[in-house]
Amino acid sequence: MGLIEQKNFRTHKTAVDYLRRGNDHWWDQGSDEIAWVFRGQWNANWLLTPTAWREAKYLDKSFRKLRGRVSELKSEYSHKDDPDSLFGHDNVAQLFTEIEAIGQFAEMADTHGFQVPTIPEKFRPFKAGNLGTGHIFHDGFPSELRAAGAIAQHHGVPTQFLDWTDVPLVAAYFATGYQFRSEDDASDCAVFALHKRNMERLCELSRKECRYCSRVEAFRGSHAASDYQRSQGGLFLEIDAPWQFRKQHGRWPDLESVINIMCERPPSDRVVLRKITFPSAVADDVLTRIDREGVNLARLMPTLDNVAATVKSRWRAMP
Repeated sequence: MGLIEQKNFRTHKTAVDYLRRGNDHWWDQGSDEIAWVFRGQWNANWLLTPTAWREAKYLDKSFRKLRGRVSELKSEYSHKDDPDSLFGHDNVAQLFTEIEAIGQFAEMADTHGFQVPTIPEKFRPFKAGNLGTGHIFHDGFPSELRAAGAIAQHHGVPTQFLDWTDVPLVAAYFATGYQFRSEDDASDCAVFALHKRNMERLCELSRKECRYCSRVEAFRGSHAASDYQRSQGGLFLEIDAPWQFRKQHGRWPDLESVINIMCERPPSDRVVLRKITFPSAVADDVLTRIDREGVNLARLMPTLDNVAATVKSRWRAMP
């Protein structure tokens, strides 16, 4: 048994049965809090990479355009010619792009009466046309911007966070790929399960070995500020210090790669990440089965439009 294991199911029934939240394998003995968090992906081959860090062909085109505009701005760093430095122009431009995207989302949300934390002006030098304040990000993404970033991520703005849930059948719903099927064919869908405490232990061990001085941390956004987050049992995962990984590997990190490089002699008895797959051919059957347990679009994204969409989906599923 290694840090990452895979379980493959060939029928919708076995997959859904395995993913039920009440199963003992999702709980640590003596704990009253579920030990694992979950993420669903339509294509089992997709990497666990945050939307803002994906390679160009998978990156949101509008975000890529904003990234280009930010990159054109002047910078005033002592290390601006060093692409590997935290304060290298490319790294800082990437971080400022992520924050500017969140800032514009928060600004417009506030204009239309939504409760989203605004981004202080000191974090948005793009508005002033100069990236000269990159030193304020010495520790990476500012923790005080997490709340706004979580809401933005949940509504489709590219960020460096990954959406997760503590309800495995919610992850199964998103794994069925209702919004991605026309974009990318997949032979298998996947639900990823991450053991929170084992991930924390691995980060601690990695720091002791001085191999990869980073952390992978789960946090919750404000459920009061987002009906969707509350309905989905939503939380977020942040991979700290991505520049270190980028310097070594020439790309932004994905979660599986980070786990694999964290320590030379990982504990063999502690699975950190579990990948559960089922054929995309049974995705509609999975949807029908979890709908019977109350997991559907109307519940996860509660609007009257989605209630209507859920009713129509049941009509389509009629034999």
